Amino acid sequence: MRFPGVAVPTKRVRQAQPESLPAELDARLAAINARAVTANTAFSNTLAPAQRLASLAASSPIESDTWSTAQIRLADLTTHHSAAHVELAQLDRLAATAELAGSPKGDRDAIEQLRASLAETVSEQARLLTQISARLTP
Repeated sequence: MRFPGVAVPTKRVRQAQPESLPAELDARLAAINARAVTANTAFSNTLAPAQRLASLAASSPIESDTWSTAQIRLADLTTHHSAAHVELAQLDRLAATAELAGSPKGDRDAIEQLRASLAETVSEQARLLTQISARLTP
């Protein structure tokens, strides 16, 4: 029985197949880790100057060069944090792919170990960004 206004599919919709996990998992994890380490190193190198400037800018007017410079350093930190976050997203995708593909437990564990470590780093970066940003709130 057909109901008025209800479309009846004429073709079967194919289920999307999960992306297969790359054979070179170790190399992929190493590359993700290297990019994450680079992003975290850049964040760490920018952190102390950003904190100093934010402390100075906290008592400065918004129109001041100090406040503007502190905002620029905060933007730099945010950029480095975002780069690390992108790598975390790559690990999330890789973990989902590994799960759907039924990859060996050792592969899934390796992904999860790196993911957990990077998630902790990204979380700490977010905490520091919030702290610095709060000092610059007019």
